[in-house]
Amino acid sequence: LPEATKGEKYMCTFTDAASGKMWVYAIRRKKFAVECLEKLLKDMKFERVNTAKDHELKEMKVLISDRGGEFTSRITGGVAESLFNRVCKKNDIKQLFTSAYTSKHNGKAERTNRTISEGMRCALLDSGMKWAWWPEAAKHACFTLNRIVRVKTGSSAHQRYCGLKPDTKNLIPFGQTGECALDKPKNKKGKMVKSIHVRMIGYPENSKGYEVIDKKGRRITLEHVEWGHARDPLK
Repeated sequence: LPEATKGEKYMCTFTDAASGKMWVYAIRRKKFAVECLEKLLKDMKFERVNTAKDHELKEMKVLISDRGGEFTSRITGGVAESLFNRVCKKNDIKQLFTSAYTSKHNGKAERTNRTISEGMRCALLDSGMKWAWWPEAAKHACFTLNRIVRVKTGSSAHQRYCGLKPDTKNLIPFGQTGECALDKPKNKKGKMVKSIHVRMIGYPENSKGYEVIDKKGRRITLEHVEWGHARDPLK
């Protein structure tokens, strides 16, 4: 993919086979896939706090991937395992691999890649934002897709995974414009402008609210934003 604002060029995705829930992480190089796995394990551990009563959330036991070097590589000239293999062994995760040039053996993962990629492109086209924002668009697409109710099952992937029905009333389109009130020290009575123009780029991982950017491209995490009711794509 084109280089993003923080230098990311690759997208690493994971799919829970039982519920269909998806996770996506943007990385600069393929060798950083192990960091995505470690972050996934942390995110799954955090999800245990946000589960319905009496809902059993099982740990990862099997990881199916293709035979990419980031998943199978070993140190040159020796038999030592790669960092990815070590993390899997440390967490008692069994690695399974598809046959070479046979992507259909891991159809769920391939479908996840295509679904998130299409959602990412639609978000960028609809908002008019540049390719450099594709990691934020991919995360936004993944977050939304996990919370959409599927007609076939009558529930969302998030609900099947943690047992809680997600609140979709506050979902905001990617790139949506809004106004945010200035902080109190800057919001004085004598000032005519008391808000800043912002654009939605995602949902923060460690707090409630929204992740937005202002006109200068600065990232801000806010909870109270007055969102517009019409789409205003960038030209």
